[in-house]
Amino acid sequence: MIVTPGKIRRLGEGGSKRVGVLTIIVGVIIFLMFIQKWIGEYKFFKNAETVTGYIDDIDVNVTTSTSNGKNTTRTDRDVFVTYTVDGKEYQHILISQYTDDMDRGEEITLHYNPNNPYEVKFKVDNNKHLLSAFGALIIFSLLGVIFIKTAKYTNRY
Repeated sequence: MIVTPGKIRRLGEGGSKRVGVLTIIVGVIIFLMFIQKWIGEYKFFKNAETVTGYIDDIDVNVTTSTSNGKNTTRTDRDVFVTYTVDGKEYQHILISQYTDDMDRGEEITLHYNPNNPYEVKFKVDNNKHLLSAFGALIIFSLLGVIFIKTAKYTNRY
């Protein structure tokens, strides 16, 4: 169901205000989820050690789904790396990050948890999480304010 200002007006002042407040709450929750993820990444990279590794494999998984007569293709890539920490070689370890310029055999700088060298990441731009968080907060807050203002508008007539 798509919520439109016309449908909100039919809810009356109380219903429109509730929808507005709920929309703002959803925006705040999404914002907090993004911030939590960003803080986790920040803490990991703050405490991580760096090591040079190389990409030993990139698995490409292509899935196609059909919805409403339209085909949608999604491509996921699993990147496996090999690196050495304190004389021990870690082979074919999955990292969750992928960028378009990654190639098999390429040397890359990895960041690993010194307490658990199997926990390894490739550093990508973390600011995307922050921008997404602020964008979600602004969009949901604006929608919430619109719904609340609509309640005041419908009260006039």
